[in-house]
Amino acid sequence: MTWWNRKPERFESDAVEATLLSAPFHIARFHEGDRGVHPLSLLSDWAVFTPLGQVNPRETRCLWLIRENRERLREAEMRRQGKAS
Repeated sequence: MTWWNRKPERFESDAVEATLLSAPFHIARFHEGDRGVHPLSLLSDWAVFTPLGQVNPRETRCLWLIRENRERLREAEMRRQGKAS
């Protein structure tokens, strides 16, 4: 199931507030559009999609690429948005 598309509504140190964007399979109590606060300790699988690849509990290599190229990526994003650096 997908909880949010771009960013969660709110992050706390131990929880996230998010809106369910897709109907989950085999979980009757959750429905598309449901919004709530969920403990981070219950997140068993997650993914963050970046321009350099997906980050998840099993794959973190692109985090190193992002860290090593932070300024170049920031400049490229500014150009993409049409903002001068």
